Amino acid sequence: MKALSLITNEFYDLLERNNLLERLVSSEIVNEIINSYKIDIDDAKKNQIKQTIITTEKIKSEEDYKNWLDKKNISEENLINDFLKPMKLDNYLLEKYSNRAESRFLKRKDSLEIITYSLVRVKEMFLAQELFLRIKEKPSELGNISSAYSIGHEKNSKGVVGPISMSKGNPNLMQLLQKSKIGEVNQPCRIDDVWIITRVEFRKEAILDEKTRLLLCQEIFNEWLKQKIDESIKKLKIDLNHA
Repeated sequence: MKALSLITNEFYDLLERNNLLERLVSSEIVNEIINSYKIDIDDAKKNQIKQTIITTEKIKSEEDYKNWLDKKNISEENLINDFLKPMKLDNYLLEKYSNRAESRFLKRKDSLEIITYSLVRVKEMFLAQELFLRIKEKPSELGNISSAYSIGHEKNSKGVVGPISMSKGNPNLMQLLQKSKIGEVNQPCRIDDVWIITRVEFRKEAILDEKTRLLLCQEIFNEWLKQKIDESIKKLKIDLNHA
């Protein structure tokens, strides 16, 4: 990373004071990977990218497109290269980490399950118990009860939350839902100073499709990147003889 060798002590202090040092190092590491990764793009693909940009930016003519490039102070070649950066990084990650993604998937399969559930959140234990009994007596009322009593955003969707990945939710709540049967109303329990009533509506077993594979590759890469950033900053400090 040649750019990091240009950093002076004064510039280092400036970056650190403004919490920009890690971001800069991260950007340099990622850009180095992207620039060294080559993909073949034919003229048809380049034209497709160009048309996508024209549509997104609401550009009406070829002349407007050229003027737009001038205003951005960028050539069409560099614009297309910038557009390709996310694709190049994704392709790199899939090539490098796919095998490790498979083993990670097997370890985390349960947490990657997709779930939809209904939720009621209230502050008072006695109110939670009263609402639970009402729902047990008439399960179809859970949505109306959540709209009327719930203190969270789920009140705007008649208590329904999801579909979401089990890995995205509150760990304690997800652990409860993982053990629950579909359609069964769970007894009120306290999580984070709030009493909750839940019911699993739907669950979908996780599969290692391309989207999930890429997500896991990104996780593995981000773990490596964090370590690489720390190592690079440590080396930079030594090179600058920075305390």
